[in-house]
Amino acid sequence: KHQDATKRFQAIRNLILVEANSSLAHIIPLLNDSDSKVRHAAFLALELLEHPNPLDEILPFLKGTQDQQGYALDYLEKLHKAEVTPQLLPFLTSKDAKLKIRTLEVLGSLGNSEIAPALRPLFKDAETEVWVALLKTMTQLKIENFEETMMALNDPDLTVREAALDYHLTIDPENKVLIPNITNLLQDLEGNIQLKTIQLLKRCGQGEPSVIEALIPLLQEREELYFETVDTLSTFDALLLKNSNLFPHLVTGLEAVPTLKPEEVILLEKIITPAHLPALFEIFSKKLTSIFQNVYDDPKTYQAMSTPIIHFFKQ
Repeated sequence: KHQDATKRFQAIRNLILVEANSSLAHIIPLLNDSDSKVRHAAFLALELLEHPNPLDEILPFLKGTQDQQGYALDYLEKLHKAEVTPQLLPFLTSKDAKLKIRTLEVLGSLGNSEIAPALRPLFKDAETEVWVALLKTMTQLKIENFEETMMALNDPDLTVREAALDYHLTIDPENKVLIPNITNLLQDLEGNIQLKTIQLLKRCGQGEPSVIEALIPLLQEREELYFETVDTLSTFDALLLKNSNLFPHLVTGLEAVPTLKPEEVILLEKIITPAHLPALFEIFSKKLTSIFQNVYDDPKTYQAMSTPIIHFFKQ
């Protein structure tokens, strides 16, 4: 009750340090203190000193000041009780974007997928950050919504596109409806869009020749994309691969990267014919030295590669 806010703050801190649970009755009034640091300390005490009925104390502060709302949301997220969901939903219509975003984060952590109808109107929100938070919450709660999330895949904002790809990598990633909506993203050079798109096409593109043709140009890209593309293509049907224009592009990629990995050998094993062997012999003879060096550097890597290499040469 000291007039000096610093003294009040220190008193709360000391009570937390000595785990004085019996002091909660004296701390609770300070949730409404005029000083924000004291209010924050009081909320922290309520959490750490394990109030027996915390919701009775916390829920009224959802209608308090901005910082009280923030502390209350932080507390409810840690408390992890889905029963508070109805008290949080009104904040989804707030004009305060930060409050909406924080509410979405808390709702995502609570795990109640029945809130889906309350989330859909947020796709009309003009704030990019709200869309990103919305997509992340829908991903956490595994809420299916293909109409708006498909639109988000081609949003002008990078963070929205990446969040939409993460959503679809989690929610029904084998749905072939995705293919015409994401193949154009293979040319999107921002962030991790290309990488995430390749990973998604690995799931939804199986059996589709058009996906193979869309992936082939990525064999000329930087090493990370090259190996992700090779890994994805190695999972496709061998006949579809043989009927594509894959081989010359793969040879170019093989020449460009300094190492040889199992997925490259697996992919080659699916597509090579005797006519291809002359073009491959020189490439392999150069790389085998580095492969066998792995016996000394990393025996596990060598062991993982030895089987596909033997299969390749047998063929």
